[in-house]
Amino acid sequence: MASESGTPPTKQQPLTEHEVDAYTSPYSTSDFVKYATDGGLVFAPIDSTSSNLAVLDSATGDGHWLGDLARKLKIGAKLVGADIASQNFIEPEQLPANISLIEDNILDPWPVQYQEHFDLVHQRLVLMVCDDGKSVTAIQDLFATVKPGGWIQLHDGDMDTIEDGEGHRAMEKLRTILRSPGPKLKGWLEDAGAHDVQEKVLTTKCGKKSENYEQGEQTPNFLFSMEEMAELTFDLARELREAGNSYHTYVVWGRKSL
Repeated sequence: MASESGTPPTKQQPLTEHEVDAYTSPYSTSDFVKYATDGGLVFAPIDSTSSNLAVLDSATGDGHWLGDLARKLKIGAKLVGADIASQNFIEPEQLPANISLIEDNILDPWPVQYQEHFDLVHQRLVLMVCDDGKSVTAIQDLFATVKPGGWIQLHDGDMDTIEDGEGHRAMEKLRTILRSPGPKLKGWLEDAGAHDVQEKVLTTKCGKKSENYEQGEQTPNFLFSMEEMAELTFDLARELREAGNSYHTYVVWGRKSL
């Protein structure tokens, strides 16, 4: 992150409010996903050449991930993004015409018209704020929206893998607030009835640890979505600037049988 003089701040420089805002401002989790996956969006083997493809992005955030995916699909594809925080949605005129964003809670059953409707269902970095019971129910409800032969892809974190010890106390505190669903996704998806389930473990680097300077100066917005985490803002920003951190995330995808 550049200081006002245009040079990166050093450990000796004080952390300004502007710099804290840069580290803690809402930053689309899709950008972190793209960075961690080297630009990849979908691991499931969907037919991206189909003009009738239907996609659901659960916990879509601002809808940015769908916008990126739409550019890779045929114009006839229909993409739906759902999130409880509709105030964060990108303005409709800034999205491709084949994308629609709706307000929805992952803990509620999906509307009848979405049952067995989608060729691909995607969800990322949201179960870290849910207990295991709610996560299992959310995945089962989400899997119900996949059409026979379609695919589901889940991506979530493992806070147990953060770097801890001296210089990482704020991240250690964060670990006591967030959960680690990543390693459990594969089993949960298989229990929901998915077949051909595969798993990929990725490393996400934050702050000084990141090789990507622009991405490294940000933290994903899910880190700051809970009131009890507000007090961590300055400590996390300082840690990420001075030491950085990294943790594992899990991408799991599976198919619904015909």
